Amino acid sequence: MSKEKEINLSIKINDKDMFSFMLGHVYGKFSSKITLIFSIICLILFPISFYWKDIFTTIVLFFGAFIYLVISPLMLFLQSKKQIATNPVFKEPILYKVNNKGFYVSQGEEWVEFLWENLYKVIEKKQNILFYITRDQAFIIPVRFLEDENNLDTIRQYVLDKMDSARSKVKKSN
Repeated sequence: MSKEKEINLSIKINDKDMFSFMLGHVYGKFSSKITLIFSIICLILFPISFYWKDIFTTIVLFFGAFIYLVISPLMLFLQSKKQIATNPVFKEPILYKVNNKGFYVSQGEEWVEFLWENLYKVIEKKQNILFYITRDQAFIIPVRFLEDENNLDTIRQYVLDKMDSARSKVKKSN
């Protein structure tokens, strides 16, 4: 890989991209994993509770499973649709540039530079690469926008070379 390779992308985030980010962000936390396990246990115990003939327990188990496994994702989906529809940032494509010095973002007349050492963390998910600038704010690059595997490998290699492994989770380049 050439150390001077630069990747330029023009990306318009859609509601599916935002939903994927929000779902991963919310359900990726330790406390959310504990709640997810609790909800799955409730779901498993729910049909069994009919044999116990305790209506209160059955209702509690139903809501324990339903709220986190159905309502929460539904609310995140609706929130992601609303955010894409109402936030002016998502009306126009965002221009990204990635090179060996850092990660650059541009929209309209505004241009922001994030050197590799100044990024909070970078995480590669199945559908997205997330460039976190704070603990809760990230720029989303859907993998589908990376024209070929070489661009994805280049980004991975920059992250592996330039960032501390504690602040990055990307696959090794091919």
